[in-house]
Amino acid sequence: MTSRVGPSRLRSTLVVLAAVVPIVVVLAVSLTATILQSLGLMPVVGPPELTLQAWTADGRELLRASGISLYIATVSTALSLVIGFVLAAFVMTSPRAGRVVAALSAATIPVPHLIAAGATGLLLSDSGFLQRVLGMPEVFPALVGTTWWSAAIFEYVWKESAFVALVVLGSISSAVPGLCDTAATLGATARQRVMRVVLPLAVPSL
Repeated sequence: MTSRVGPSRLRSTLVVLAAVVPIVVVLAVSLTATILQSLGLMPVVGPPELTLQAWTADGRELLRASGISLYIATVSTALSLVIGFVLAAFVMTSPRAGRVVAALSAATIPVPHLIAAGATGLLLSDSGFLQRVLGMPEVFPALVGTTWWSAAIFEYVWKESAFVALVVLGSISSAVPGLCDTAATLGATARQRVMRVVLPLAVPSL
């Protein structure tokens, strides 16, 4: 019994590490970059210069900035979860079109956030590409640099919903087809299969 459980636990641990290690690495790199930026050693523009200004400035500004960060993170995470799940469900229930959607979603993940932010600004600004294509110079909504931070949220959702979809697909794609076929045989509609089969299986990975 012990010899059987040992390899099984080892395989489970390796599977978990394969998912956890990249996330920990990304998080560590992001936190390191944030600390270096706050110390002036990794500026977006200009030469690096050690400074403690970000740590010694007005405390109210820090609270305000933290509140904005929390707002952007909460809204973009909630939207990414919903859109990512919808993408994953579509890929699993529509094999042909789903492959195209999966490929397009995966293509967004390697794009650095700084490049994605620049592209979002060019797309959504009041004189950007989307405004020119739609021909709405007077009524195009203000999405960049507003108090609602719409463009920032859009950029995060665009990037992270694809990541969510791939995580969901990787965790449940092997089990869903058979269970959905069984549910369909028992009379479940497409909506019932998504809500009562796909969603409960996807909740842990979401």
